Amino acid sequence: MEDGAGRHHALVTWPSAPGAAGYFIYAAQEGKLRADWGLAEPRLEQTLSQRLVELRNAFAANPAKRFFTRLNETAVSATSYQATLPRGSKEIHLFLVVGISAGGVESEWPGAGDPMLRKRPIAYAAPQKQVPDAPTLEVRRAADPDSGTDAFRADLRLTTLPGATVDRIDIHRVRSEAAAVELDTMGPPLMTVRSGEPTWAIRALPPRGAAPGQAIGIANGVDRPAGSWSPLYYRAVAWSLPRPERGLLGGRSKPSAARSVVIPPPGPPDLQPLEHSWPGGDIALIEIATATPAPIEATTLGAHRLRVEVTGLAENGPGTALFAWPELVDGVPGDGSLRALPTAPPALGTSGIWRETPDENTRIRLRIVRPNVDTALSVRFQLDDPLGRATERIAAVPAGSPLPPLAFGVVAVRRIAGKGFVVRAPINLPLKVPPEAGYRLKAAFRPHLAVPGPLPRPMGRGVTLDVDYADIPQLRPLEDPFAGTVPLPVRREAAGRTGALLSFYLRGQGGSLRATLGGVDGAPASFMQEVP
Repeated sequence: MEDGAGRHHALVTWPSAPGAAGYFIYAAQEGKLRADWGLAEPRLEQTLSQRLVELRNAFAANPAKRFFTRLNETAVSATSYQATLPRGSKEIHLFLVVGISAGGVESEWPGAGDPMLRKRPIAYAAPQKQVPDAPTLEVRRAADPDSGTDAFRADLRLTTLPGATVDRIDIHRVRSEAAAVELDTMGPPLMTVRSGEPTWAIRALPPRGAAPGQAIGIANGVDRPAGSWSPLYYRAVAWSLPRPERGLLGGRSKPSAARSVVIPPPGPPDLQPLEHSWPGGDIALIEIATATPAPIEATTLGAHRLRVEVTGLAENGPGTALFAWPELVDGVPGDGSLRALPTAPPALGTSGIWRETPDENTRIRLRIVRPNVDTALSVRFQLDDPLGRATERIAAVPAGSPLPPLAFGVVAVRRIAGKGFVVRAPINLPLKVPPEAGYRLKAAFRPHLAVPGPLPRPMGRGVTLDVDYADIPQLRPLEDPFAGTVPLPVRREAAGRTGALLSFYLRGQGGSLRATLGGVDGAPASFMQEVP
C-alpha cells in the first residue's frame, strides 16, 4: 500500500551470489523499455501478466544494459533493497541485481547464453485502489399492507454508476442525526445487497462508452423497522472486489447522502382508557386521568393534538358544557398540541387540564369542578396523530359522591397476656388520605366489671375516642401502645394496596367495643365487637 506521501515501495530480494562482496541494483520503467525496444503502448484490456510476458520476451531478445539505470551509488552488502516507485505509477518496474567483487568488478550482465535470461528481471507494479462512485440512495415511506392495517415501511432505491465493478452495497441505518454525519459512526450495516439477492428487485446497468456496466445497476428493496415518530437516517456505500490480474485493489466508495424518513407506529395513537377519581378537597371535584406514549414535541410530520370535551348532566335537565380543550381564541380553537398543555395543575377551585411526564408515557390529568355533587359528567378525549389517525376515549362519571361506601372487614381479637386485648378491623380506606377528606373515627369501649357470676357480666364505666382519621398514629416497629397513657389507644397500618388496618388496644378483662368511621359523604361504617 502507499505511504502517507502517496508513494509505493518495492522490497527487491535475491539469493546471495558466491564471491560477491556487494550488489548493485538496476531498474527501468515499462514505458521507457517499450520505447527502447520498439513495443506498442499496452492495450487497455491487457492484464499485468500479459504485459509482463511482452517485456520478458523483449528483454530476452535484447538484454541491453544501457536500457537500465543503476539505483545505488555504493554497493549494498545485504540481499535486499527497498526501492521507491514514482508517485502514482501504473507501470511495471523491472529490477536486475548484479554482484560486485571485493576488487570492485561487477559480475557479467545477463546475456544470450543465460538459460534463465527471461526471468532475470524482477518485476514489481504498484497496486492501484479502484473504488466505485458513491451510489445514489432514495428512501420513502409507503403503506405496508403485508404487515397489517395502517402499517408503514421504508422503500429503498439504490442506483450505481458505470466504472469500478460493484460487488455489493451496504446499507446503514441509525436514529441519531448526529451519528449519520459520518458513515463510520453509524455502526455495522443494516443489510447488504448483492447481485441475485432474492428479496430485492435488481436491474443491471449497461456499459456507457468505455466504462463497463454494473450487475447491480438499480436495486429496489424494503426495510420494515419498528414504528416510531423519530426519524430514521440511511446511507449506502458500494464495495468493489480486488482484481489482482490488473493490480487493482477493491475498496469502499464514498457514502451516499444521508436520507431520512419517519415510519410511524402502526394504527391510531395509543391513549389509555379514562379513569376518574376524587382528588381530595371539595366532594364535588372530579379528576380524570389518562396517559399516552405519543411525543410531546412536534415530529417532522407534525404534532399530536388533543381535544377534550366535558358536559355536565343534571337530573331532568339539559347538558351544560363545563370544559373544552383547546380553548377558543376569538372563536377559533387554539393550539391543541400536546406541547401546549400546561405543566401545572389549575388553581384551587377551578377546572383545568395539565400534563406530567415522569417516564416514557405522558400522563394527562383533567380536574373538573362540578356545580354540585349531583351533577353527572360526560367526558370525551380525542387524540389525533400527524397523519390524521385518531383515538377516542369516553367516560361517564355518575352523579353523587365519587368515594366508595366505607366498610369494615372481618374483625379479629387477640389477647395480650398481662395487658389486655388487641382488636384489629380492616377498612377499605387508604392508609394516607388528605385531612380535608373529613374522615373521623369515633369509638367507645365499656369493660366488664370484675365480679363473679354468670355472663353477661355488668358493664363498667367506658372510655371513648374521637379523632380525625388522618391524625391516627401509624404503628411503629416494636412499639407498645399499651405503655402509653391514652385511655383508648388506636393505630393504623397498611393492608394490601388500597386498604388500611385499624388496631384498638383495650386494657382490662374484656368488654364491648363499638367503632364508627364517617366521611364527608355521610355514609359511615360501623362495627361492634364483644371481647370476652
